[in-house]
Amino acid sequence: MPDVIAPDPVTSQPATTGGPETGEPGGSSTPSGDPGGGTDPGMVEPVPGIGDFVIVDEYPALVSSPEVVYPDIAREAGVEGRVVVRMLVGRDGRVKDAVVDARHSVPMLDPAALAAARASVFTPALTNGHAVAVWVARPYDFRLH
Repeated sequence: MPDVIAPDPVTSQPATTGGPETGEPGGSSTPSGDPGGGTDPGMVEPVPGIGDFVIVDEYPALVSSPEVVYPDIAREAGVEGRVVVRMLVGRDGRVKDAVVDARHSVPMLDPAALAAARASVFTPALTNGHAVAVWVARPYDFRLH
């Protein structure tokens, strides 16, 4: 079951920043009108910060995710491990931001896990029948044998 509350992350790559499509972490905005599925193109998607509590009736479910590519240098060095990535899943089910959980980081493997996480697609989380943005966690295991 995905987390809805995530601890402070460590990014192994700069976090994506920018307009409403990227869901800049840490800030939240309050749009006018329907909070879950408005059709106003000027509407800004509310974005929870990492650690913000969001009440959900239905958690996001993974729809698709590319296979994680084991970095050649890590494979040659014999590096294995588990990388946990925290992802901000937007109201459209797309990953708006992804960061590595500091407690589950393997520096040689983090970029590969982040790339796979950012390309993942989910069903959106729902609250009272409306899509909401939430943070979820997903482990990526790297094993040589």
